[in-house]
Amino acid sequence: MLTLGYAVVNESNLVENALDVMRELRDRYKETVPLAILQGHEGLILEGVQGTHSFRYVYEPGRRFLLHTSAPGKAMVAFLPEAEREAVIKKMSFERHNDRTVTDRDAYRRVLQQVRQNGYSTDHAEQLDGMHCIGAPIFNRHGYPVAAIWITGPSSRIREEEFETIGRDVRRHADRISVKLGYMAAEHPNPEKPEL
Repeated sequence: MLTLGYAVVNESNLVENALDVMRELRDRYKETVPLAILQGHEGLILEGVQGTHSFRYVYEPGRRFLLHTSAPGKAMVAFLPEAEREAVIKKMSFERHNDRTVTDRDAYRRVLQQVRQNGYSTDHAEQLDGMHCIGAPIFNRHGYPVAAIWITGPSSRIREEEFETIGRDVRRHADRISVKLGYMAAEHPNPEKPEL
């Protein structure tokens, strides 16, 4: 699965096409901006642009993460074709980390529906207390969610009342990467994908 994931990435030059946009997003918010793909029922970090605050989160390439608690996980799973999305959800364990963690499949499906409506995803400190993340999917030329980018930082700097504004901005940056990969919304009509 990892080999297949990297084959898709290499074919699309994903990292190369994403880095400049990720740096712009980092410069705008001063927070760490990682890039990840799906690997089975987990996420896999490919690259990260470190934030400029003295206190910041650091993500190493190759690190795996949970899909039910993370903004990038939700962003990618939400836009998978339905059968594939359900197959991923069925493999997830939904372990609880705190009282904000989504712990069942039906609740997670409702969260994913909201992600599809908004075009971005959030992590309200659902695994790590005090850490907020906001992410958005990246689509390839076929309209498939091949990756996600997100910003991550302490809840004192990424405040819940700013989620919508920041979320729309993260989505716009992700959409720019999608366009670089050949995605054109008009060619791939999908009511679950926001227009560019």
